[in-house]
Order: sequence, then structure tokens, then C-alpha cells
Amino acid sequence: MEIRLASSLDCERLRRLAERDTARVPDGPLLIAERAGELLAALSLDSGSAIADPFAPTAQIVAVLRAYAAPSAMSRRTRVGSIIDLLRTEAEHADLARLRGRPDQHRRRQSRPQ
Repeated sequence: MEIRLASSLDCERLRRLAERDTARVPDGPLLIAERAGELLAALSLDSGSAIADPFAPTAQIVAVLRAYAAPSAMSRRTRVGSIIDLLRTEAEHADLARLRGRPDQHRRRQSRPQ
């Protein structure tokens, strides 16, 4: 199972997951859990609300997402807020590069030595 922050590329999959769960996609940055490319659950880091696949055993997966997002877990890692801000900035740069027709520019900029 992979746990990561959702990106703009996950929007459609999140919408379908929320539809299956008869819920709305939670607001704010989302932690998602997926297995073999299948989105199983998502947790809002702002509100703590979650959506999950009702046709799969996801109660423990949501519990894992909650534990991962808990303040005690955050104190053991780099501040999640800083990571989210960094990922948002990087995602915005990637989206802008794609919109401008230069999808590889973002990757090239990252790979240059500092």
C-alpha cells in the first residue's frame, strides 16, 4: 500500500471514490492510500474527514491514514505544513509548465545541480 499526498492528477479518481462513498471529496490537502493503483481512501489534513471505498475493507486503512496524519507523527517528521507548501509549489510549477506546452521543463529544472 502506498500513502502519499494527493495531486491534481488524482482529481477524477477522488471524485469517483467520493461518489462510491456517497460523500463529497473533503476540502484541503488530502492524504491518500492506494494499492496496485487502486485508490482506497483519502483523508483531509485540514478537517480530518475521510472518504473510502465502501466495497473494500478500508476501516483499518483510514485508521492508518489518521495515524500518519496525527500531530505526534508530524513531530517525528519534517513539518507536514512545510511539505504540503513545497509540494503545492512544485505541483503548480509542473502544471504551469504543462499548460505552456513544456512538460519536461519542470523535471529538467529539478535535476540541475545546485
